[in-house]
Amino acid sequence: LSAIMLANYGQGRIVIKEQQSIQTLAQALRSAQNKALGGEVLNCTDPPCKYGVYIQDESPTVLIFGDGTNGFTSNNAYDIGEEIIETYSMEEGILITRINPGGGPQMQILFEPPDPTISFNPCGGCAAISFEINNNLQRIVTIRSGGSVDIN
Repeated sequence: LSAIMLANYGQGRIVIKEQQSIQTLAQALRSAQNKALGGEVLNCTDPPCKYGVYIQDESPTVLIFGDGTNGFTSNNAYDIGEEIIETYSMEEGILITRINPGGGPQMQILFEPPDPTISFNPCGGCAAISFEINNNLQRIVTIRSGGSVDIN
């Protein structure tokens, strides 16, 4: 009986880590969106400045950055040196493994105040970010051009 309980305990911890990481990513997307909706002013060098979410494949962190801050041109991409507004960390052992569209190693999702207009780099009408646990694809977070964030 103890062996069964210990095995279930370990699996339960993995499921909780996965759920927390998925919620962390969704929170990062919604935070950037809310900053743009709220009209928070960026220290912008080259308008229009945008709030961006930088997601990198195989990375345990997600960044919210100010596109066009700290002397950089607004280019719909995260440039090292642009203002990092917030950093979100995935749970230990949880990795972002696939980013679509494009399947490239990174993606920027940008929110231009005040509407906010959403753009994706690389281009597309939505972004799907997949999570992997112990080499098994588990869950997908999708953000659409209308602003909805879905967890599957």
